[in-house]
Amino acid sequence: MKKIFLIVPILFLIYACTSCVNRVEIPIGKDATKDFSVNSHIANDAVYQASNFLEISGKAESGVVIVMTLLDYRGFVVEKIYDITDNNGSWKILLNTPKLSDKNYTIKIADSKEKFKKEYTNIRFGEVWLVLGDKIKESLFMDTSEQGKTASENQMFYIDGKWQLASETISVFGMKLINQMIEKNHTLLKSPIAIVFATSDELSNAYSWLSKDIIDSRLSIKKYLESNGLYKEDINNITENDMAYYYETKLKNIEKFSFSKIIWNQGLKDFTDMKLQNVKFEYDYSQILFNLFSELEGLFSTTTDILVLQESSNFVQGSEQLRKVQNNVCSYFAKCKIITTYDLNVVVKKGTNEIIEKENIKYTQDEIEIQGLNLDLLCDRIVTLSMDKNDVASVNNILQVYNDEKMVTSIKLIFNNNVRFDLKDTEKINGLEFFDENDELIELDYEFVDNQIIIFLSEEVIQDEIVDDEKMGEVMIHKISRISYAQSNFIYDNNITVNGIAIHPFEFILENK
Repeated sequence: MKKIFLIVPILFLIYACTSCVNRVEIPIGKDATKDFSVNSHIANDAVYQASNFLEISGKAESGVVIVMTLLDYRGFVVEKIYDITDNNGSWKILLNTPKLSDKNYTIKIADSKEKFKKEYTNIRFGEVWLVLGDKIKESLFMDTSEQGKTASENQMFYIDGKWQLASETISVFGMKLINQMIEKNHTLLKSPIAIVFATSDELSNAYSWLSKDIIDSRLSIKKYLESNGLYKEDINNITENDMAYYYETKLKNIEKFSFSKIIWNQGLKDFTDMKLQNVKFEYDYSQILFNLFSELEGLFSTTTDILVLQESSNFVQGSEQLRKVQNNVCSYFAKCKIITTYDLNVVVKKGTNEIIEKENIKYTQDEIEIQGLNLDLLCDRIVTLSMDKNDVASVNNILQVYNDEKMVTSIKLIFNNNVRFDLKDTEKINGLEFFDENDELIELDYEFVDNQIIIFLSEEVIQDEIVDDEKMGEVMIHKISRISYAQSNFIYDNNITVNGIAIHPFEFILENK
């Protein structure tokens, strides 16, 4: 009797487990006479995004049934899906990926008669990020703390169509990013993590990441490229940084992936090129960048966020316009977040390895050089903002305060409600600037109160006596017309931060009444 009672729960447990498998009736289809292909991103030792979708596809003879079987680490069938190849021999299977775990799986693919078979082992499902655009410059002076560390076997890089064990010799930035992800989310300590790199070694133009289909369908972009001799009718022979080049050589190779986050890094080349072309930079670059982000959203619709690394400080005059455009374009997309970087440079005395601390800037720009970004601070900021642990502070409202004579006496910049400025970070500000109607800098007093910057417009500050024999005694009123922050090309010392994260650059045009 006891044996019967023991057998019943065992049978129930077996039924419960097997009932979880998606049972499908597999048709036989056409008898395959030659082997099928599988797209190259499916490989041994791969890591794919958990709790998402994975496209598995390839080519075969038309009318052949292709069956994909996912088995867990015990060899139990988790999922079985099939597709019948179309008239062109194409087949595609969309797998709902398992939740994040440190367990490995096996993917088996075969025709329905199992005449031809392929098997991929040590498949993991975890956290997968994409790094896209210009390669992130790694400082030679500060960012070597990861050297000598051995990556976990669950930490992988995907570069140029190949999965490989993550290593600081391949990317210091990638290793620091993984370590920050683990530090801020301990559930990832033993979980699979992968960074997919689709970057250009040299500075790139944003239009080289756009597909030809998008370029041809956007008249303003096509017209810009044509007018500057950059448009290519035939993209079969394009070379590095040509129109659609990186889309064809980088993006197309990874468009079947799913990602948790995308990091986009790209900047100066468009500005310097457009400056030489004497075009309206802000308009043309905005059009290209907007359509690029739109295309990324379409290609990777399951991605949680697109994290845009805003242009960092440099010595290129006028390049601050990049920050303005990047900030404005990103605000149009719900998934887009700006990662401020203009305060993260590693600055050294020219010709030496002597790092210049922020509070000790005593040199002219001719005496210093920028050696990339501080990767520790950069990765900390990326992961922090990606997890919504902190918002980048930005101005929510601007108010002009009037006196009884209806004159503006002060201007209030009101930031996010969660912002409480720490006075030690705001005693000296390089990036906050005020301009008069002639677009000349003027000096104004201001103070920080809770989440506000209050700018005072006293007569002593805004009036200058005109020294002229014919107009002696007359005064000229400087009417404030513009307020900006971090809109200079080189920002490094003592700028406004909230919880250690630099606030968004901003610019406001004021109407004088």
